[in-house]
Amino acid sequence: MKIRVLTTGALIFSFFLSAQTPIQNNSKIDSLISVCLNSRRNPVDFKANALKLLEASKLENNTKGVLAANQFLSRIALGQMQYQDAYNYCREAIKLAKDSNNDGAYHAITNTLAQVHFQTKYYDSALYYFRGNLSFLKNEARQKFQYYQTQRNIGNIFLRENKLDSAQYYLQAALKGFNAINNKMFSAQTYNMLAEVDLIKKNYNAALTKASKSLELTKAINFRPNLASTYNLLGRIYDEKGNEDQAESYYNLAEQTKMRPPKGAATDASWTTKEKSIAEHKNKRINRLTTEKAFYQSNLFMAIVILIGLGVIVFFLYKKNKISKHEVAQLQEQLDAFNVAYEKLQRKSQENTPETHRLELPSGKLIVLEEVVYLKSDAHYVEIYLEETEAPLVERISLSKLLKLLPENAFIRTQKSYAVNIHKIKIINSTQLMMQNGIWVKLSPNYKAALKERLHAN
Repeated sequence: MKIRVLTTGALIFSFFLSAQTPIQNNSKIDSLISVCLNSRRNPVDFKANALKLLEASKLENNTKGVLAANQFLSRIALGQMQYQDAYNYCREAIKLAKDSNNDGAYHAITNTLAQVHFQTKYYDSALYYFRGNLSFLKNEARQKFQYYQTQRNIGNIFLRENKLDSAQYYLQAALKGFNAINNKMFSAQTYNMLAEVDLIKKNYNAALTKASKSLELTKAINFRPNLASTYNLLGRIYDEKGNEDQAESYYNLAEQTKMRPPKGAATDASWTTKEKSIAEHKNKRINRLTTEKAFYQSNLFMAIVILIGLGVIVFFLYKKNKISKHEVAQLQEQLDAFNVAYEKLQRKSQENTPETHRLELPSGKLIVLEEVVYLKSDAHYVEIYLEETEAPLVERISLSKLLKLLPENAFIRTQKSYAVNIHKIKIINSTQLMMQNGIWVKLSPNYKAALKERLHAN
């Protein structure tokens, strides 16, 4: 937290001192401003001195002092995550900067306001102010660091919004600038952000290269606040690459190097505020996940899943039944047309040659083909069912061999163990055939297509 205050505070103070033009000369107010700047390493003293400056400046109606006090207090509130206070101080400072035509102070405070919007996840507003500052800083040769820092902030917003190409563009530009001015601390942090982009894009090798570079810089300058996050990032990269042992090793290092509360009463309040905020966010997340898990394990959720599953099954059964009915209707129409054509052929045949067709079986028995209704296989025997007879004629032969002896255009297999005389079929449904003698014979899906083709061909 101490380093965070120094890092974030350095930007506004260097910006403030380099850009601000004198408005009013007052030795008491100038002295208080100096006291504030000298105490900025201690958040508690810094805030107390900034409040004294604000009170004294208001009593003397000193715009310069009021503006400086509001700038200081906005940065302190931002560092302590008191975002509403930070916002109020920013708005007051912006008004004073505009009234006094102090462009440097205006852009310094809008930079703080942008960070307030960023921390509270109002990313569109944050982006608006950061981009405004970027245009101002581009022509300020003395403020290169602030320019690169603003590029980094814009890249961070795009990263949060998962706009990865835009994030990569601004972060790479910021990294180039930080490297040019040899700022290893911000280079290390920016390498981490770029590694996050590559990790989301699943460019694991590129992510590993950048995270390793960040770790190298972090160790070189002993930048402890960045150490645990870099180890954690490396752990996640190796996790995605499938190297569980390496990932676990980095996760352990992240836990070991996690920052502990700093010693000393001066920073206790700030650190406590931060830790409390982190704990609250973790508890909210745990509660949300627990609630979601409880719902997914509840009877209501199971009932919903079952109802949806039943709905899907009913829909597919209905669709299948509809298709089956349509197919059966077509088969019945083809059968009726086939029988009409066959009867005509029979009448014409009887006029010319009234004799019937007979077949001598291997056993020597004679059968009239026109009287055969259906055949049923029973082990090594075939039962031949004829018209006007209840008991079948039994022949020692396989169904396949017998079918080779019968007219191909009249007899067809309907199941592994059944074959029928096509001319004796009266009704067709999706799974059975009713023969002329009233017997239902099974129709297998594997043979349905062949029957349909035979009827259509005839």
